[in-house]
Amino acid sequence: MEYECLEDSVSFLNYFHPRMPPIPISFEQSPKLVCHDVRAYGLQDSVLFPRLNQKEASFKFWDSSNLFFFDHNGDGYADVNNWIHDYAKTMNLDVPLNTSWFISFQLPEEQFKDSYPMGYIMPYWVDSTTYRSFCLSNPHYNTNNYQKRIYKVFHELLRVETEGLYVGKRLSGKNDFILIKETELKKVWFYYLNGKPTIPNDITASNYTIYFVSQGSVFQLMSSQELDWDPTGESVGYPSHDRKIGCVPKTMFK
Repeated sequence: MEYECLEDSVSFLNYFHPRMPPIPISFEQSPKLVCHDVRAYGLQDSVLFPRLNQKEASFKFWDSSNLFFFDHNGDGYADVNNWIHDYAKTMNLDVPLNTSWFISFQLPEEQFKDSYPMGYIMPYWVDSTTYRSFCLSNPHYNTNNYQKRIYKVFHELLRVETEGLYVGKRLSGKNDFILIKETELKKVWFYYLNGKPTIPNDITASNYTIYFVSQGSVFQLMSSQELDWDPTGESVGYPSHDRKIGCVPKTMFK
């Protein structure tokens, strides 16, 4: 879920998992910080109150309660790693059990105090020829390239296309962060070329500072390497050419 808070009348964004609502804000301890509708509910916050401008986030994570992310056989690896390892064998692929296919996503403490892991994201993939990052989609799943049959393993697992997840830093106010999915970002992103806003492509996205507009503000697109916090706590290797921080499902698998 996505919502807003106000501190000294300056708005900033926040997120929480629907199963783990945020800790209520104490008016006595933080009189200048408000994350609920004081006109409707009064100054004193409660866990029962909806957050200010609360709405469903436009992106999805893989749910951390999914049984695939637990280690039921006690071998030290999540069941999803065992499944990928075993299914890959049927395609003559040797996939190490300790490969980090999914990583727990953590919000930065400086902005999101008392936050919990939001779920899992998949590290972005990197093309070995172009070194451009990508997320798995139908063209990958449907490939007949024998060397890329690992994609078919994930098609069987996910049964859904994936897309990039990005982070933007607001250029005004509290310089807070926003999370945005690829299909939304690429409707509103731009860079300046000779002083004019220009729509990026795969090449210019890696060579210019990229901006986008959301919720009436301008944000600067930030890579994992440019952020003051690591969203995943793990290195995903080669930097993403267009600053995506990972991949999320376009729709949730059940």
